[in-house]
Amino acid sequence: MREAVTTAKLARELFGTSWIKLEVIADNDTLQPELVGLVEAAGILIKDGFEVFPYCTEDLSVAMRLVDAGCKVVMPWAAPIGSARGIINPDALKLLRDRLPDIALVVDAGLGAPRPASTTSAMSGSRSRKSFSASGLMMPLALPIGAAQGITTLQPASTSRIATLRSSVQ
Repeated sequence: MREAVTTAKLARELFGTSWIKLEVIADNDTLQPELVGLVEAAGILIKDGFEVFPYCTEDLSVAMRLVDAGCKVVMPWAAPIGSARGIINPDALKLLRDRLPDIALVVDAGLGAPRPASTTSAMSGSRSRKSFSASGLMMPLALPIGAAQGITTLQPASTSRIATLRSSVQ
């Protein structure tokens, strides 16, 4: 966790941005997030002026803690990174959308193909003022998906605006 905070500060200086995709990884083989350290690092970075985009599982309690820490965006996985399994727990993602209607949710891992990405459009609930988005290797934080319009555009994120940080917990 300390490594993530230190690296984020270095990245801010190097890239000139306070936007950071924060990944605190518990296991280097599965790339599963270490959730306790993630929440702690997010809180520290937000207090230091960062806009934190945390990579997490689809766990509601973790997402709520990230929001309580000040995150305006939460990036839950659809499935483990690189698994290309699609959305393995749609009910949990729907619950996130329903319970966090004002928070931007970006499904960040495990989609593997356009079809699961388009499925996220149906998950934008009627109470929500934000829709789901999907993130992926070819579209790093910017495949807008709305409940009414479906997939409309691919807009690659500017690499000069968002620094991705992956930290492994040993």
